[in-house]
Amino acid sequence: MPTVAVPSRDVPVATPKQIRLATLLLFVYWIGVYSGFSILGSDGGLIVPFAIANGAGLVGIALYLQFLPQPKIVLGWVAALLLIVAASAVTSVFTVANSWPRLLACAQISLSIVSGVGAVCVMMAAGRNGMSRTFRAITAIIFFASLIEIFAPREFVLLVYENLYAWRPVAIYDAIARDEALWGWVRPLGLSTEPSFVGIFLGLLTLADNIVTDGTSRQRSLLQLLVLFACYFAVVRSVTLFIFLLLVLLRYLSPQRGNLLASITTICVCAAGASLLAYALNETGFLGGGSVFIRLVAPYAAALDAISELPVFGFGIGSESDVYPIISSVWSRLDAWSNFSYYYGSPSERLITSNIAWMLIYLGIGGAAALLFCIHGFCSALAKSDASWTVVAILLVWTSIGGFADARTWSIVFILASAAAINKHPPTAEPRS
Repeated sequence: MPTVAVPSRDVPVATPKQIRLATLLLFVYWIGVYSGFSILGSDGGLIVPFAIANGAGLVGIALYLQFLPQPKIVLGWVAALLLIVAASAVTSVFTVANSWPRLLACAQISLSIVSGVGAVCVMMAAGRNGMSRTFRAITAIIFFASLIEIFAPREFVLLVYENLYAWRPVAIYDAIARDEALWGWVRPLGLSTEPSFVGIFLGLLTLADNIVTDGTSRQRSLLQLLVLFACYFAVVRSVTLFIFLLLVLLRYLSPQRGNLLASITTICVCAAGASLLAYALNETGFLGGGSVFIRLVAPYAAALDAISELPVFGFGIGSESDVYPIISSVWSRLDAWSNFSYYYGSPSERLITSNIAWMLIYLGIGGAAALLFCIHGFCSALAKSDASWTVVAILLVWTSIGGFADARTWSIVFILASAAAINKHPPTAEPRS
């Protein structure tokens, strides 16, 4: 017999009309995050970053702020996050001759955080069913678009993306030779600009849906999840999917469910699977490729060098040009320029792709610790539990994505925190059927 979730005392119950509008806004927000659509100037400079996503988030915070659990506490942690960003901006004004790029980066990260909080408000208003339907709809769109792209004529696919992303001055992903050598075909873009985004968002939205529907009849069985991820990998060939598969499995078979033996078994199976995968990828040359180098080797070598220079508070948010000599030195020391010559001349943000590394470079050990403390406090206030697991999940996902200041990075924080909050304390009186 279905039970009715009792709303928290400080959170009102959304009306059907509010839920429908919130679900629409949520869909628009995630389309904006996935596409990365931004308004650019004639010189290619950012005018409004992630315009669709940030716009939807700002509308969400204006219309649905009342659905935020413990609003004073949650917004207090948000203010603390913004204070860290403001401190970085103020410091840059007094320490750097040309502080304008850093101030723009700080403005972008502030907008990403505020609009992300708006997305949280929208997700809380949309509720369990609204979130689940949205996540599943977007994953279906991405997956089937990727599947169609594989079999469609290459000329037609290129024409679609040239028109879809005509607003970008940067070329669409075109590493055809490498994809064919490693995977046997060109990996699909799935309506995005990078194959890696396809794997990240399929995994992220599936993980969030699994958290949201945990304990309801809408939750997928373990076998369904394994088949789903196998289908994802068969089509998009993104190794990043295994991060999300591990998180899904560990949560699905967690000790809190009274299944400790299954959890231990899952960890062992995942470790064995990871070893086999690493062996297979090594045999194909993937582990020696540039993608692995810019995600797992160069970022942390550069972060260590940056910390050795400015260990406490780092170089400041938006300091890409200032740390380029450090990153270039790492590439030279590890003989990466000759091995991955196609990266020569690329900016700092393309030479290292890991937000963990960028966090350490920008904020140092002290600033990074303060940032993570605030993220943990935000997650704890929102979900009232699961904060540590959520922060660990966020950090794991951040290892495979760059763009520390943009909405895409911060959407990961807010979707996982919101999913945990809905799981523990559904704010709308909807049936858990």
